[in-house]
Amino acid sequence: MRNHPISHCIILLFLFGGLPTQAQKLGLEGGFNTSNMVFDAAFEGIFDFEVKTNFQIGLWGEIPIGESWGLRPSLLYLRRGAQNQPNSSAGQTVNVNYDYLDIPLLVYLGRGTVQFRLGGAVGIPVDHFLYDTANDRRLEGNLIDDFWDTGVNFSLMGGFALQFQRFHVSIQYQHGITPTIKDIVFTDVNGEPIKEENGGEHRNVLISLGYTLWGK
Repeated sequence: MRNHPISHCIILLFLFGGLPTQAQKLGLEGGFNTSNMVFDAAFEGIFDFEVKTNFQIGLWGEIPIGESWGLRPSLLYLRRGAQNQPNSSAGQTVNVNYDYLDIPLLVYLGRGTVQFRLGGAVGIPVDHFLYDTANDRRLEGNLIDDFWDTGVNFSLMGGFALQFQRFHVSIQYQHGITPTIKDIVFTDVNGEPIKEENGGEHRNVLISLGYTLWGK
């Protein structure tokens, strides 16, 4: 999906423009994530997903509400996806890549050097593509439209961070609640629908290194 990623970036950066006036901390973070997708039994034999390593990078801020807790908004460029490894030796090993501008909004609770986080995120799609690893090429065709749902994605997030002066290391789990594989409808010989199965959702573990650019 290529629906003007630059415009999305400009809009979201404008929305985050007021963050420093409210936040007591503002910084950068980046790292990698291990990503997979879960799907209904109806897709067995079509997909055989394995965990894939991806990346994320972006901005974060902290808006305190109480003495040790508050809100933590972020703006991340995040790639999620999985690797499809078909059982057949004739099949292709294909990477399924989803690129999002992800907007997590988490509640944080600090205890010494440890910070616990819980909340959710909205993912605005920037791009989606299938990549043939054996032939080192990007795949094009109707398969993207037939199977892959490239709409706005919603997820739950939670985790913790260890803080060392201006640096922190975080581990967070992201649980997709909207499908990234479209629902499939089974029909009879007359084309009448007889059963509909749900699609698949992302499951991510994000490991990030953050740095505080500014803080009160």
